[in-house]
Amino acid sequence: MGFFKKLFGKELGSVSAALSTTTAEPQVENSPSWLNIGKFVPSDDHAKNRIISIITTAIAAGENSSSRLKVKRIQQLNPEFKLVTLIATSIAAGDAPDKKFIVKSVQRKID
Repeated sequence: MGFFKKLFGKELGSVSAALSTTTAEPQVENSPSWLNIGKFVPSDDHAKNRIISIITTAIAAGENSSSRLKVKRIQQLNPEFKLVTLIATSIAAGDAPDKKFIVKSVQRKID
C-alpha cells in the first residue's frame, strides 16, 4: 500500500506547485469548516467517579495522612476519538509496521 507514501511523500516540486496554486486562488465562501474533536470527555458515571477519586487521592496522599486533596474533574477517553485513531493508525501500520504513530488531533467536517 503506497497510499500514505504518495500522500505524505517529500517531493519538493509537487509541494511548491501545490503552494503556488493555493495562494493564487481566492477564498471560497462555502468552504467546509472543521470542528476539533476533544481527546477526553467528562465522565458522567457518579459511582465510578467516586471510586476513582478515592483511589487517586489515596495514592497521591501516600503515607502523609494529614494531607488534604480535592479532585476537581474526572475525564474519560472520547470513544469517537479512540475509534478514529485506531482506524487511522491501523491503516498506516499496513505500510510501515515497524513505525510508531501519534495522533495529535481529530477533526470533523461541518457541512
